[in-house]
Amino acid sequence: MDNNVKAFIIALGLVILFFVGAMAGYSTGHSEFWNVTGDTGWRLQWEVLLTGLAAIFGGYMAYRGATEPSRVTSKQIAERHLSEFKDAFITLRMLANKNGPYYKFLRLDPSDPRVKARLRQEMLSTAARIPILPLQVFTERAAEHRMFLDGMEKTVEAADPDDLLSLAELACNIADSYIEEIKKHAKL
Repeated sequence: MDNNVKAFIIALGLVILFFVGAMAGYSTGHSEFWNVTGDTGWRLQWEVLLTGLAAIFGGYMAYRGATEPSRVTSKQIAERHLSEFKDAFITLRMLANKNGPYYKFLRLDPSDPRVKARLRQEMLSTAARIPILPLQVFTERAAEHRMFLDGMEKTVEAADPDDLLSLAELACNIADSYIEEIKKHAKL
């Protein structure tokens, strides 16, 4: 659960408790209860209740102030990681798209053995350039995607040359899912 949601739930619970306490203190037998300026012992002490609400708000602001630096740092680490990760996949994305400009402008056939060799080389190079997943942006789902990408080198070496293009497309799709998971986790 998000830290803001947790803090909001706690604050909401305290506000509800405030109103429950106010209503529990209400007594219809004492008409001076709602008299703000009276000095009777049965008077609702508004200043104490408002001070309590101010304390709750102050506590929430202190919590936000204490957690904001780590949130900002985590977001910066996620942005840097995603930038490095996307850079690792730039050429592979171009080669994985059989209808893309690489094949159209160079008039290459994806089934040409030279193209397959280039694709194999680029997939191995991409696998070597993938940055390590930082702990600040770690999630179970990202780790699952990452497990496939980490094993891409062995998969490419064992793959049939005719399957390389579909394997490259799969790797790019998993990379997209990985990127979305990191963005969702870091709220980018």
